Amino acid sequence: MTGQESIKEVVGKNGKTRYQAQVWYERKFITSKTFDSLSLARAFQKKKYDEAVNGKLLSAGERREQRQREACLERPMSAWATLYVEAYSARHGQNRLYEYEQVGRLLGSRTLRDFSSKAGGQLIRQLAAEWRYIRFTKGVRAEPFHAPKAPVSDQTLRLRLSALDRLIKFAVEQLPEEISYVGPKKPMDYAAPPAHGNKRHRVPTAEEFATLLTHFAKNIDMSDLLRVIDETGCRLSEISRATGEAVAFITAGGNVLGGVLTLHHHKTDERVGVRHVPLSRYAAQVLHARKTRCGDGPLFPCLPATSSDVCADFDKARKAVGIADLLIKDFRRGFITRNARSTSKLELASVVGLTSLLDLGSLDAGDRNAQAAAGHTDPRTTLGYVSPEHQAMAQAFTASSRWPAVAAILNPAVREVAPGDEAAELERELGEVLARMRKLGLTAVA
Repeated sequence: MTGQESIKEVVGKNGKTRYQAQVWYERKFITSKTFDSLSLARAFQKKKYDEAVNGKLLSAGERREQRQREACLERPMSAWATLYVEAYSARHGQNRLYEYEQVGRLLGSRTLRDFSSKAGGQLIRQLAAEWRYIRFTKGVRAEPFHAPKAPVSDQTLRLRLSALDRLIKFAVEQLPEEISYVGPKKPMDYAAPPAHGNKRHRVPTAEEFATLLTHFAKNIDMSDLLRVIDETGCRLSEISRATGEAVAFITAGGNVLGGVLTLHHHKTDERVGVRHVPLSRYAAQVLHARKTRCGDGPLFPCLPATSSDVCADFDKARKAVGIADLLIKDFRRGFITRNARSTSKLELASVVGLTSLLDLGSLDAGDRNAQAAAGHTDPRTTLGYVSPEHQAMAQAFTASSRWPAVAAILNPAVREVAPGDEAAELERELGEVLARMRKLGLTAVA
């Protein structure tokens, strides 16, 4: 040892003496380095010691931990996409995660750090311009290729950019708390492509509905699925993943009069949270029968594994019976169209979720008054405070249901009653029963 304990003399294999400067501060090892001269070792030791005292140099252990933490920022976005798909595949199914796999391949070796701050926002705008002309070949392992003469649609580009935003958010949520990360700041002139540029207005008629149900007579799962979507306005994925545990029924005298379906996981759950969907008498009867058979588990266990497969089966049936230009999601549109005329839009939005099918910019006087009273400038903010009265809405959905008309088409001999008369009669009957239930203190039962 020399005059300082932090400098050691080291004799090499060639017999030459060298000087190893070791820097310690507060009993933590900072760093070390070997020099040919004692003066250089002392100068290095003093410089690094001063940096440690002034907080400019962390200990070796702290630097190692910092490198490990920040390695997350250098992880390729393609790896984050893989983690995202693994984390959500059980919840959403592979078909819903296809865009995330595609975006992961498009991003390649770009890292989370690349999407930080203003530079990250500029990168997103650059990618939006590039991805407009990127298509994928068909197949299990689709590969991207440049298509300058065949740009993708606004909807496809919007899905990719939305997937990118969610991947960034997912990755940031996985970062250790010690890492300070500033997300992308998009330029003022950046705008994502519009949603649903070509809006559909197609709704299935009662005759088409009856024809499809006749076709699916031996496929009770598809038949019940269509009926529940038409009666609730729920999305295909929401009904296909519903469980018996999530359904409660309104009953009286052994008869199922309505109910509530609770959706914990749905397309917009991150923004609106849990949704409670009031069930018309007919929807409740279908789900009650399925719960009797399936218990608290999945109510549609025999449907195809993915929503895409369900839609493919629907398309085959539609073509087989000669119905053109109809999608399974059009049944949801039909429900919203029927009830938007007679139900508060805010209440209806709380039931079916945020959707472009409901124009929250043109609320009726009652909804506008509620928004103004709450002091909200955006009706979507007011939506978070809406708690619909489930029994009343179940009654309203029963009154607006077209099942009596469809049932009359399926079996004309059962009863010849005009849809309006049937709805009025059902509304009166259900109103009387609900009034008796409230008087007796009865509520919904599971």
